[in-house]
Amino acid sequence: MTAFNAVITATDALGSVERRSRLHVFDRGQLWAEVDNTAQMTLFGPAGSALSVQAGRLNLQCGSSGTAARARFESVPAAKDCRALVGFVIPAGTGVRTDNVGLLLRTTSWQVTNDTYAYILGVGRRSTTSFGVEFGRGSNAASGSFQQLQFVEVSGITESEVVVWLEIELIGSTLTVRRLDGTVVLTRSDSTHQAAGRVGVNYFRGSQNGPGLFTGFFFEALDS
Repeated sequence: MTAFNAVITATDALGSVERRSRLHVFDRGQLWAEVDNTAQMTLFGPAGSALSVQAGRLNLQCGSSGTAARARFESVPAAKDCRALVGFVIPAGTGVRTDNVGLLLRTTSWQVTNDTYAYILGVGRRSTTSFGVEFGRGSNAASGSFQQLQFVEVSGITESEVVVWLEIELIGSTLTVRRLDGTVVLTRSDSTHQAAGRVGVNYFRGSQNGPGLFTGFFFEALDS
């Protein structure tokens, strides 16, 4: 993992913006190679869950006997304070979808059982022209529980499949989510989980069959 001044130019459903930041970058070539190496990612989910790479995207599938699956990045260090830039794929649709993709932070309890992570930032379609961003808290323990901390609906997408890039920053007890142009989408404080933990991705399938899709992942640990 190499730290350098990265220039990230990404076009998503909300516009094309260039961001400059100092990140520990997992570029596409490196990330996808690690995804294909089972020693670099660990899958947690019911029977039939799967993790794969297709057409340059990370695909996370949940088995039909459960509702959610998640995967831990083994080569990303444990962190308390961190910043991530993630490309979330929002499936096509004209109404609310029950599935969502998410980024998991500060998690020390990695289980097959749903909602056993620490914090999740989930993204999913809400209408023909909008998507939802949800900050939630899990149990970070063997027995899962979930509490929604904040939910925001964001307009500006189309009914076709789209990619939305979001920057997620968790420092101390405050999580902030920004669009590529720096616009703050969501901010909320919660002091429940204050220890360093591992990073991963989550797919909650609801009544859909998935998979949950991601187009990129950039990460920086901010712990001093």
